[in-house]
Amino acid sequence: EIVREAADVQELAEESFGEHLADYPTPELSWLQMLHNSTMSKVGRLAMEPVNQYCSWNAEAVDRSQSWLPAGSGGRFLTGGLAGAGAQCSTTCASPFTPATVGPVLNRSSAAKAAEKVVEIGVGSVLEAVGQASTIILAVRQHYFKVVEKQVQGSAPDAAACTAGLAGMVRATEDRILSSMQAAITAFFGQVDRTLTSEQKRIDFRPLLDMALPLDQPTDACLLASSLVDALLRFASATLQATNLTSFCAEVGRRTHGLLVGHMQRFSFSTTGALRWKRDVNEYTETLQVVRIQAIDEKMEELASTANMLVVAPDSLLGLVDSSMRISHRTALSTIRLREDFRTAKVGTSTLAAIFSGE
Repeated sequence: EIVREAADVQELAEESFGEHLADYPTPELSWLQMLHNSTMSKVGRLAMEPVNQYCSWNAEAVDRSQSWLPAGSGGRFLTGGLAGAGAQCSTTCASPFTPATVGPVLNRSSAAKAAEKVVEIGVGSVLEAVGQASTIILAVRQHYFKVVEKQVQGSAPDAAACTAGLAGMVRATEDRILSSMQAAITAFFGQVDRTLTSEQKRIDFRPLLDMALPLDQPTDACLLASSLVDALLRFASATLQATNLTSFCAEVGRRTHGLLVGHMQRFSFSTTGALRWKRDVNEYTETLQVVRIQAIDEKMEELASTANMLVVAPDSLLGLVDSSMRISHRTALSTIRLREDFRTAKVGTSTLAAIFSGE
């Protein structure tokens, strides 16, 4: 009787309860924030449980046109989880992987087990967070199309706002996933490089004449470094999917090759030492074969071929470079100068430097 069809109910409500309505949002939003904080305080890392809880609350709240999640909290949960995992990764990767980490006996089995643990608590924490974030995004998208979309179809502004909010969260999370993976890879290969720097000895590649070295086994430094890379690839295969896994493994392959090219330049090689380096390169190549990317395989084959310039006799170098490898003398010189006999060996009356630099 009082509120007839022509009455503006919104206007009546504001006139009657304006003072209360003005106060309503602040305590309500504070309560929502407290609920969110309470839920998140029980979660140590990215996981599906709180997301499922929020989706359940939201499905119930949508029917009553209420909000159960403070604006932006879903996105902050994802990006915050990735950031926390990245910080843990950086801390863990700051130290080299040494025999002391492995235990009293250094062999392939013990190195693999120790590397698995190091990767799990380091870069593995980021990979797990990335995997969880991808799963969460999928779940939130499914929840939106199943529960929310049909409730806002009748209002173009509401539908546009919801779509924009979802797209913004997905975009921000995907950007953070990419940056987190890049940062994790950089931290990991910093650890691999520190491992090689601390554990690879000059005597590995220029052994004393009376030293009996096993040419069928990798050097200890190689065993440690390759174990880390192998553990990383295995962990990635177990936690990442589809495009994330492919791009991640490709980047690991490229970074490994680049690191080894730079590592080789740190040493000079005797013939025996060059054979040990070739054995190390073969070890790294076998480790990267699980990547199954042709470009990476070709780069590792080129690296192994390059090592031949450190092995052959001086008078065989020209034939190897010009006929077999077919590379420029300038390119070849960057490797040939690493030979132990580079300054003393001659072909006829010409030094190796004169032959390959055109002097």
